[in-house]
Amino acid sequence: MKVKQYERGASVKGERLVLIILIDALGYRIVKETKFLDGFVKPANPIRTIFGYSSAAIPSLLTGALPEAHGHFSMYLRDPENSPLKKDRWIIRLFGEWMKRPWFLKKRLTPRLIRRGITGYFSLYEIPSELLSEWDLCQKRSLFKPGGIPGFPTVIDELAERRTPHRIWDWSVPEERALPELRREVSQGKLPFLFFYTPGLDSIMHMYGTRTEVVQKALRNWDTTIRELVAEGEKHYREVRLFVFGDHGMADVADAHDLWARLPVIGPPKKRGTLYFLDSTMARFWFDSDAERRRTVEILSEEGFGRCLSIEEEKSLGVHFPDGRYGELTYLADAGQLIVPSFMGWEKIAGMHGYHPDDVDSDTTLLTNTNVDHPADIRGFSDLLKREALAFSRG
Repeated sequence: MKVKQYERGASVKGERLVLIILIDALGYRIVKETKFLDGFVKPANPIRTIFGYSSAAIPSLLTGALPEAHGHFSMYLRDPENSPLKKDRWIIRLFGEWMKRPWFLKKRLTPRLIRRGITGYFSLYEIPSELLSEWDLCQKRSLFKPGGIPGFPTVIDELAERRTPHRIWDWSVPEERALPELRREVSQGKLPFLFFYTPGLDSIMHMYGTRTEVVQKALRNWDTTIRELVAEGEKHYREVRLFVFGDHGMADVADAHDLWARLPVIGPPKKRGTLYFLDSTMARFWFDSDAERRRTVEILSEEGFGRCLSIEEEKSLGVHFPDGRYGELTYLADAGQLIVPSFMGWEKIAGMHGYHPDDVDSDTTLLTNTNVDHPADIRGFSDLLKREALAFSRG
């Protein structure tokens, strides 16, 4: 994909630069432990994330709304009629069920989805091939393009609508290409608003955990890079307003649990009984009968690494969907516990997020050289970003 680059407008060299760096999984705890950007920005405070993965957190920080409002929660929701893979059931049956070649199937399906106009982030992970067409994607459009979240204008919409010169780098741009481009834009001193998203730290901590040397090295590199960017920006702009923040934190994984082995086998569509989607830290269920629900709840009650969320708690977290699209029952793992194998992967990893927002490792933070108020939770980033963008309004 090409870099997201919208209406650049006239050169504004010498004016203010707003530099936004969204570091996926930049947690408050790791910032404090590593003294990330210490002495360079205002003191950091913990900022609460929302319940869910980045598929929920990033839409919430961009819109200021909870998942039950903007509609983005887990990457996959149950909706076989609107599944982007509905047309591919014959391919799924051929390569997934008959030829038992799921790896080849997914290699074929991914480019087909992209050709159909799916611009949002997705992966087929290890979803059983026979279940692929059960699910719809919550993020069919790129969150980093105008109109990415229908009905909820974001800072990206504001920038495009007001024709504010800007440039955005998202997950689709390889970091080895994106970072040099960011440096060039800063040194040219022409664009007043630069938004850089990086998933690199998230990937590293999934692999190595949060307290390893490889993670500390990655943060040292970012510390140096950010200081250099601001120093360069100060040569070309009257003011550089820096905002560095995450969408959630990261917890070290202590134990893994094979919940899948305890659950009933998912039957064919007309005799399904119980359907489930196993994320890394939560299991979501749909039932054909009350008896199936009671049976599942009994199984889950015997597990010692999590609990079922009540409807009241789902509402308090902003993730209650009365139509059941994301599940009629959700089992949430305790912090540091992992469901393995799951539809996300077959092996235990070192770090994970997607736990309850109350967990201390779930918090992110804001690092800035400005005097703005720090929001209580990530939804406050939406207004903060819009205020910064509006400062460049050309009427």
